Amino acid sequence: MVDGRLKLDKKGIAIYLVLGVLLIVVFLGGMFMTFVVSQSRFSHHQLSRIQALYAAKAGMYYAIDRLSQQDPNWSAATPFERFICRESGAAHCSDATTLIDPLLPHTIKLVKIAVGAANSGIQNTRTINITVDYTYSDKQ
Repeated sequence: MVDGRLKLDKKGIAIYLVLGVLLIVVFLGGMFMTFVVSQSRFSHHQLSRIQALYAAKAGMYYAIDRLSQQDPNWSAATPFERFICRESGAAHCSDATTLIDPLLPHTIKLVKIAVGAANSGIQNTRTINITVDYTYSDKQ
Protein backbone atom coordinates (compact mmCIF):
# COMPACT_ATOMS: atom_id res chain seq x y z
CA MET A 1 0.00 0.00 0.00
CA VAL A 2 1.22 3.37 -0.93
CA ASP A 3 -0.40 6.37 0.67
CA GLY A 4 -3.25 4.23 1.95
CA ARG A 5 -4.26 3.08 -1.55
CA LEU A 6 -4.06 -0.44 -2.94
CA LYS A 7 -1.67 -0.72 -5.83
CA LEU A 8 -3.14 -2.88 -8.67
CA ASP A 9 -0.99 -4.76 -11.17
CA LYS A 10 -2.32 -3.65 -14.59
CA LYS A 11 0.29 -5.38 -16.72
CA GLY A 12 -1.67 -8.64 -17.28
CA ILE A 13 -5.09 -7.13 -17.96
CA ALA A 14 -4.31 -6.14 -21.57
CA ILE A 15 -4.07 -9.76 -22.74
CA TYR A 16 -7.47 -10.57 -21.25
CA LEU A 17 -8.98 -7.53 -22.91
CA VAL A 18 -7.52 -8.47 -26.32
CA LEU A 19 -8.70 -12.08 -25.96
CA GLY A 20 -12.20 -10.93 -25.00
CA VAL A 21 -12.48 -8.60 -27.98
CA LEU A 22 -11.07 -11.29 -30.30
CA LEU A 23 -13.62 -13.81 -28.97
CA ILE A 24 -16.48 -11.39 -29.63
CA VAL A 25 -15.23 -10.66 -33.17
CA VAL A 26 -14.90 -14.38 -33.98
CA PHE A 27 -18.40 -15.07 -32.61
CA LEU A 28 -19.96 -12.24 -34.64
CA GLY A 29 -18.06 -13.36 -37.77
CA GLY A 30 -19.37 -16.91 -37.32
CA MET A 31 -22.92 -15.64 -36.95
CA PHE A 32 -22.54 -13.53 -40.10
CA MET A 33 -21.18 -16.47 -42.12
CA THR A 34 -24.05 -18.69 -40.95
CA PHE A 35 -26.52 -16.03 -42.05
CA VAL A 36 -24.87 -15.67 -45.48
CA VAL A 37 -24.85 -19.43 -46.10
CA SER A 38 -28.49 -19.87 -45.05
CA GLN A 39 -29.57 -16.96 -47.26
CA SER A 40 -27.70 -18.47 -50.20
CA ARG A 41 -29.47 -21.82 -49.72
CA PHE A 42 -32.82 -20.09 -49.37
CA SER A 43 -32.21 -18.15 -52.60
CA HIS A 44 -31.33 -21.31 -54.53
CA HIS A 45 -34.40 -23.11 -53.21
CA GLN A 46 -36.61 -20.16 -54.09
CA LEU A 47 -35.11 -20.11 -57.59
CA SER A 48 -35.96 -23.82 -58.00
CA ARG A 49 -39.55 -23.16 -56.90
CA ILE A 50 -39.91 -20.25 -59.33
CA GLN A 51 -38.53 -22.38 -62.16
CA ALA A 52 -41.09 -25.08 -61.29
CA LEU A 53 -43.89 -22.51 -61.33
CA TYR A 54 -42.94 -21.29 -64.80
CA ALA A 55 -42.53 -24.87 -66.04
CA ALA A 56 -46.10 -25.55 -64.83
CA LYS A 57 -47.36 -22.45 -66.63
CA ALA A 58 -45.55 -23.53 -69.80
CA GLY A 59 -47.20 -26.95 -69.51
CA MET A 60 -50.60 -25.33 -69.10
CA TYR A 61 -50.15 -23.10 -72.14
CA TYR A 62 -48.82 -26.04 -74.14
CA ALA A 63 -51.89 -28.12 -73.25
CA ILE A 64 -54.29 -25.29 -74.11
CA ASP A 65 -52.52 -24.79 -77.45
CA ARG A 66 -52.60 -28.49 -78.36
CA LEU A 67 -56.27 -28.78 -77.39
CA SER A 68 -57.27 -25.63 -79.27
CA GLN A 69 -55.34 -26.79 -82.36
CA GLN A 70 -57.21 -30.12 -82.13
CA ASP A 71 -53.99 -32.10 -82.21
CA PRO A 72 -54.87 -35.78 -82.89
CA ASN A 73 -52.61 -36.88 -80.00
CA TRP A 74 -54.65 -34.68 -77.66
CA SER A 75 -58.19 -35.34 -78.88
CA ALA A 76 -59.19 -38.37 -76.78
CA ALA A 77 -62.56 -37.95 -75.07
CA THR A 78 -61.32 -39.87 -72.02
CA PRO A 79 -58.83 -38.51 -69.48
CA PHE A 80 -55.17 -38.81 -70.47
CA GLU A 81 -51.70 -37.68 -69.42
CA ARG A 82 -48.88 -36.12 -71.39
CA PHE A 83 -45.39 -35.26 -70.23
CA ILE A 84 -42.70 -32.67 -70.87
CA CYS A 85 -39.23 -33.97 -70.06
CA ARG A 86 -35.76 -32.52 -70.15
CA GLU A 87 -34.29 -35.63 -71.72
CA SER A 88 -35.60 -38.87 -73.14
CA GLY A 89 -35.06 -42.22 -71.48
CA ALA A 90 -36.33 -41.25 -68.03
CA ALA A 91 -39.58 -42.63 -66.64
CA HIS A 92 -42.58 -41.42 -68.69
CA CYS A 93 -40.23 -39.80 -71.21
CA SER A 94 -40.01 -42.47 -73.90
CA ASP A 95 -43.56 -42.18 -75.28
CA ALA A 96 -44.01 -40.65 -78.74
CA THR A 97 -46.48 -38.10 -77.33
CA THR A 98 -43.94 -36.82 -74.79
CA LEU A 99 -42.37 -33.44 -75.52
CA ILE A 100 -38.60 -33.42 -74.97
CA ASP A 101 -37.40 -29.94 -74.08
CA PRO A 102 -33.64 -29.77 -73.39
CA LEU A 103 -34.01 -26.13 -72.35
CA LEU A 104 -35.81 -27.04 -69.13
CA PRO A 105 -33.68 -26.12 -66.12
CA HIS A 106 -31.73 -29.02 -64.63
CA THR A 107 -33.87 -28.85 -61.48
CA ILE A 108 -37.03 -29.72 -63.47
CA LYS A 109 -37.26 -33.46 -63.97
CA LEU A 110 -40.75 -33.83 -65.37
CA VAL A 111 -43.87 -31.79 -66.14
CA LYS A 112 -46.99 -33.94 -66.00
CA ILE A 113 -50.08 -32.67 -67.82
CA ALA A 114 -53.30 -34.47 -66.84
CA VAL A 115 -56.24 -33.62 -69.11
CA GLY A 116 -59.70 -34.52 -67.86
CA ALA A 117 -62.48 -36.10 -69.86
CA ALA A 118 -64.46 -34.07 -72.35
CA ASN A 119 -67.08 -31.89 -70.61
CA SER A 120 -65.49 -32.50 -67.18
CA GLY A 121 -64.84 -28.83 -66.52
CA ILE A 122 -66.93 -25.70 -66.23
CA GLN A 123 -69.34 -25.09 -69.12
CA ASN A 124 -68.41 -28.23 -71.07
CA THR A 125 -64.64 -27.66 -70.94
CA ARG A 126 -61.86 -30.02 -69.89
CA THR A 127 -59.89 -29.84 -66.68
CA ILE A 128 -56.13 -29.53 -66.93
CA ASN A 129 -53.92 -30.39 -63.93
CA ILE A 130 -50.21 -29.70 -64.09
CA THR A 131 -47.68 -31.32 -61.75
CA VAL A 132 -43.98 -30.47 -61.81
CA ASP A 133 -41.38 -32.85 -60.42
CA TYR A 134 -38.45 -30.67 -59.40
CA THR A 135 -35.53 -30.97 -57.06
CA TYR A 136 -33.73 -28.40 -55.02
CA SER A 137 -30.11 -28.09 -56.02
CA ASP A 138 -27.58 -25.58 -54.77
CA LYS A 139 -25.32 -26.34 -57.75
CA GLN A 140 -26.21 -24.09 -60.69
